[in-house]
Amino acid sequence: MTQVNKLELKENEGKAFLQEKTEDWHADFQGQILGPDGVIRYINIYENTAQATGKRWLKFKYGPIVGENSGAGASAPVQNSKPASPPVENIAELEDDMPF
Repeated sequence: MTQVNKLELKENEGKAFLQEKTEDWHADFQGQILGPDGVIRYINIYENTAQATGKRWLKFKYGPIVGENSGAGASAPVQNSKPASPPVENIAELEDDMPF
């Protein structure tokens, strides 16, 4: 199966490559993974060291689906189609909750 960036992936398999990091929070490795549902996702891998034992361990993070617009951010908030209360036509009609 040929992917967007020409990686050959099999089901439940992924590939990641060492990256030149420009910021500390950037992933050490980046790649793609093909899940059992046939969806290809980006993957980030971070190298870490346990403070207590000094052993090296890896952290994996799934990213967005390959080919989707990942720069869009979160979806737009839901907008109400009608106002919460009817509009007031005369300011004298407003109730005053303040005691002074």
